[in-house]
Amino acid sequence: MARGPINMLLQIDWMLGDSEQLKKHFQQYLVILSANDLDRMVLVGGQYAIETTIRWRQFSAADNLLEKWVDIAIAANDEEAILDFGESVVMKNRFWTVARLLEKSLSSPEKFGQKRFNAETLRCMALYKIYDMLQNPDKVKKGLSMAQANWVSSSTSIDKLHGTLNESIADAKKTFTNLAEPTREQKVLRAQLEKIQPLKSY
Repeated sequence: MARGPINMLLQIDWMLGDSEQLKKHFQQYLVILSANDLDRMVLVGGQYAIETTIRWRQFSAADNLLEKWVDIAIAANDEEAILDFGESVVMKNRFWTVARLLEKSLSSPEKFGQKRFNAETLRCMALYKIYDMLQNPDKVKKGLSMAQANWVSSSTSIDKLHGTLNESIADAKKTFTNLAEPTREQKVLRAQLEKIQPLKSY
């Protein structure tokens, strides 16, 4: 099935709120991209489809798509591509998808090599931004940010997010300590990491 028809089916699924068909067509969409060696598009296109799903306020469906996307994106892309993608979309205020993508990528201790600290710190930054959104909902003004905050809060509590963030910060600090010769960039990231602590639970 070509990308054009599958895109139309996704649009119909969103309009009908058909989560089962959406999940099916989303997976087909990612498989088509991967089969045509459009590995970067697996990241970008999958992210966009998930984003569209939360704009429709179909949060449970978005959770299902996220799980599929993470697995296929990691299979199709190396660590450098995932890190580059994560850095670019965090700058555009896409936080939760990046945090979850890096969570799965970092679950393998051998992943990212000397840039593991970079990936861990990026995940911390993404988690912190989400945490701040949930802690300060009055500051969340834009449509995408509101949709993202509502999506996360539909399945994750602030306390759980707080715990996950602090664990991630601890992991990143440990990785930095074990670096024989941190690069200048990594030293800057370490300083940035320090700025998002300490956090208090409410």
